[in-house]
Amino acid sequence: MFMLLMVDIRDHGFEYQEESYDFTLGENRYILNKPLKRWNMPIELKEISGIAYKNERTLMCIQDETGIVFSFDLIDESINQRIVFGNPGDYEDITLVDRSIYVLKSNGQLYNFALTGSGKADAIKFSTPLSEKNDTEGLAFDALNNRLLIACKNSPLIDDNNYKGRAVYAFDISDNHLQEIPLMIIQKKNYKEALLERGLDEKTHSPFQPSGIAIHPSTGMIAIICSVGKIMLILDRDGNIENLIPLESKLFVQPEGICFSPNGELFISSEGKNGKGYILKF
Repeated sequence: MFMLLMVDIRDHGFEYQEESYDFTLGENRYILNKPLKRWNMPIELKEISGIAYKNERTLMCIQDETGIVFSFDLIDESINQRIVFGNPGDYEDITLVDRSIYVLKSNGQLYNFALTGSGKADAIKFSTPLSEKNDTEGLAFDALNNRLLIACKNSPLIDDNNYKGRAVYAFDISDNHLQEIPLMIIQKKNYKEALLERGLDEKTHSPFQPSGIAIHPSTGMIAIICSVGKIMLILDRDGNIENLIPLESKLFVQPEGICFSPNGELFISSEGKNGKGYILKF
């Protein structure tokens, strides 16, 4: 069990011992308070809301105000392509499926278009039963089941506002259909029990509201980050909580995007102070 250093740092919650930030997935080790590299974003990505891994040099990025996908060069540390796909709106996450891009809007709508060298894309829009009350913020491709995973920040159910917990839905890309029963629900009770078991402060990490989701490439474990709640959840394929890792508020100002490379490198994007977005690598 992780032990707390009971040091109140005001609005930043508690300081934890180093092992609280240290975890492994398969052969990959991550220390979430010690990033390996940081990229500061240009002004166009000051409100970066989602990222997707394209290759060892490129991350595809979305921000939550414009219908534009940005290709960010990790070597040159600059935007090398912009793809306009839609009108201004609240776009929250992005994922890649081979040479195809999917973008998620907070009202549950999905946009799909081909990844090309063009500066403009003809996107297909898919509406789902999810809506603004669910506040869909996380999107990931589940290659094993040929589906997208959609994480909801608020109401977990389509027709019920009173259920306590957070939900992940599955969108089948073979028939472009959302399964209306959640794939998994992280119940509030189970979340609190997991915090207690790991010696994490309940007040600091509540409520938890998912802002990004990704699947680890070798283990298939599901990682969910929460900007509200400042925590990362590691779930198994059935939605059981396997681990909880705190996110330092001073390091993760507003974490909203997450993705893995094929070899397990972890990238997390965040909006920053003074409007400066950034990406961290672990």
